[in-house]
Parts: sequence; C-alpha cells; structure tokens
Amino acid sequence: MRRRVVALLAATLVFGACSYGELLEFVESSAGSGGLTSPDQPVDVQASGSTEEAEKTDEDAKEEITKALDPEVGVGTKIGHAQKAVEARPNDPRYVIYRSWFNLIAGDDEAAKADLGIAYGLTQQNIPASDAERRFAEYYLDSTAAIMLTYPEGSETRDRMEFVYCLAMFRYRADFGESLPGAAYLDFTANTELCT
Repeated sequence: MRRRVVALLAATLVFGACSYGELLEFVESSAGSGGLTSPDQPVDVQASGSTEEAEKTDEDAKEEITKALDPEVGVGTKIGHAQKAVEARPNDPRYVIYRSWFNLIAGDDEAAKADLGIAYGLTQQNIPASDAERRFAEYYLDSTAAIMLTYPEGSETRDRMEFVYCLAMFRYRADFGESLPGAAYLDFTANTELCT
C-alpha cells in the first residue's frame, strides 16, 4: 500500500522535481524515521495549553493558507504564508503539502521533495496505520485541487497540476474507491468533476 502512495507522489515528476527512483528512495528512507520533523518543532499538544489556544492556532493556519491561495500573490509570498501555517500547526500534514506545492511551483525541487516526505511521515504518525495511506492521498488531492483552482484555465501550471490531480484521483479510486471512507470521500468531498 505504501508503494501506491509513493506512486501518487511520483505524479509530481510532471514538474521535473526528481526522478521516480529518487522520490521513492527519499520517501521510503525518511518516512519511517523520526527525523522528518525538526526536533525543536512543538508538538500540538504541548504547543496548545488550552482549547482556545488550539482553536486560535488552527484558525491562524487556515487564514495563512487562505492568503497563500490568493491568485494575486506571488509564489514567494505563497511559500511564506504556507510556512506560517506549518509553524502554527507543525503536525498537520495538509499545510506541509501546500508548502511542497508552492516550493515546486517556485522551482525548489529539493524543498518540495522534502516536504512531501515530511507530510507523509506526519500522516503516518498522526493517523492509525489502517487509514494513513488513504488519508494522505485525500490530503494530497485536496491541497492540489485548492492550489490548482487558483490558476487560470489553460495556464501551464494549471494544466500540469490538473494532470497530476487526475492521475492521483485515478490512483485513489483504484486503491480506496471501494472502501466506505473512500467512497464517501469521492461522493462528498473530492473535486471529481475536474477529471471527467
């Protein structure tokens, strides 16, 4: 199952970030280790002393991603907003995936590749193993669609991201579409009309 998620990540090769072998080697070597996150990053539980603080942190992260998705903002600013979201919620893989995409669009292939490994590792740490592969694919699909839809139709970035999104959606349907949570995601959450 893990190799299927790695294959999904390889879809980013469309942007030329790395070869499939490099991506596979990176994810497999780092996802199981504890070295995916900086040891000085606070754990969500430690970082939030109260429910109010946790909610504020979550709101701050969502606000930063909303700012990053503004089509009028340059990619450098998008990376900065995504970084602030990651700092607000360091154990949330969704924000790391956003940062990965923005790094990839900016041409920083190494940072993008590292961020995907971090996001995958965080998903493995935070979600029961039986659901982690599926949830990582959902995070990836949701983040990709959100960013992709900020680019105009027909643009090179939009076309490449749409190809990656549809490839990832195809893999998701094949791997998880028959399960109850997978079917529910496809029916109620996923942006399936992008791949008709």
